[in-house]
Amino acid sequence: SISNKKIKMENANSQPENNSNNNIKEEDKKIPKEKMIQSERKKIMSNIVKKSIQCSKTTIELTSKLLDSIMSQDKQKIISLCKDGLPDDLPELRSLVWKINFGYLPLNMEEWDNIFSSQRIAYQKYKSSVFEKLEKELELFDGYQNMTKEEKKALDKKTHKPILEEICKDTNRTHTEMSFFFRPVDKNNTFTQEQLLELVENKRNCTLRNLNDTYKINIVLTHADIVSRILFIYSKFEPNIGYIQGMNEILAPIYYCFSFDRANDEEPMDNIEADSFWCFYNLMNTFKDLFDKNQDKNDIGISGKVKRLKNMLKLVDKQLYDHLENSGFNYSVLAFKWISLMFSQDFLMMDLLRIWDYLLCNDNKYQNCYYFCLSIILMKKEALMKHKINEIYETFQNLKDLEIENIISNAKYIEEKCGQKCLEIMEVGDYNKKK
Repeated sequence: SISNKKIKMENANSQPENNSNNNIKEEDKKIPKEKMIQSERKKIMSNIVKKSIQCSKTTIELTSKLLDSIMSQDKQKIISLCKDGLPDDLPELRSLVWKINFGYLPLNMEEWDNIFSSQRIAYQKYKSSVFEKLEKELELFDGYQNMTKEEKKALDKKTHKPILEEICKDTNRTHTEMSFFFRPVDKNNTFTQEQLLELVENKRNCTLRNLNDTYKINIVLTHADIVSRILFIYSKFEPNIGYIQGMNEILAPIYYCFSFDRANDEEPMDNIEADSFWCFYNLMNTFKDLFDKNQDKNDIGISGKVKRLKNMLKLVDKQLYDHLENSGFNYSVLAFKWISLMFSQDFLMMDLLRIWDYLLCNDNKYQNCYYFCLSIILMKKEALMKHKINEIYETFQNLKDLEIENIISNAKYIEEKCGQKCLEIMEVGDYNKKK
């Protein structure tokens, strides 16, 4: 876990094998004395308790159970409660629990203050380093419009413009059914409703022809811009992986969850950005092999996930397994879209938050993903048994007709009835895989 390591910050232009990376100084990890008076840990806990009183009786009871489980470091109890879902009317609680489930915060609450302090400082320093270099790079584009096509192409190749444009383009396509990501970060902006709607539409339809837009300089900062920034910084922090299409879909629920926590509380955006980065980083440590094309045919890549999913389906429903096999169905379509992206393209955001409550609660993040996949496949059985190959693919295109709680309920039933045998199938590579 990143929280248990001495963090190394790499130079923005360095390669992973470069040993010139500098560790964060020990004095940067220490919490300033003035902050010790109101520690982050106490602030979070007191805020959750205070706001839970205004919620439903069910939420109050669940909050009490979860906080007791956290304070007693009862991981199994936390897992059990998360499987049943976290309350939407207390986003502060979901934000805290997710940080624990991502491995960003340890169960030991005494460590939280130092974790928040060191990780947030680390991120801000690295971000400053990256964007200082970007601002210098932007100077190279003076007179860009007057350059020849060949000159522009040569300049693009030696700068970060292409990857920035790719990230921004993907981010501007993320959860377009909601306006959140296209709205200004500053809640105190003076936009009229008409101007706000215009900004949202401009962001949705952004063609990225403006270099300042691409480099995120001198613009109205939106939540989509911060998501783009986190993804770009991650691509610099992990150059061996870089940015891969689909990462925007994984980051979006994390950032939304932590930002929603801010809805009634003035949590600094810098903190939300840093926390989102580290939680995304931890999750990608688990899923990065699925984004590496070199691993596609290996046991830890897509092929390995397909093999496990098929073997588990064969275990729980041999009839349906045989039908899909005889139809020539390619499970790889599901393995990447469902497992790698954790269903983030298939459901609306509020449903996704509930799904991720369930998916994230185990240390092995693949485990509940498999059960959730199996649950969906089995719930579609009646239609699948009637269909041939093209119709089978179409059946899996739209999952919004399924009730989320029914999917999770069936997933838990599969785990209860076949869990031990499924775990044996997962054990080759997945279950014992460490972060």
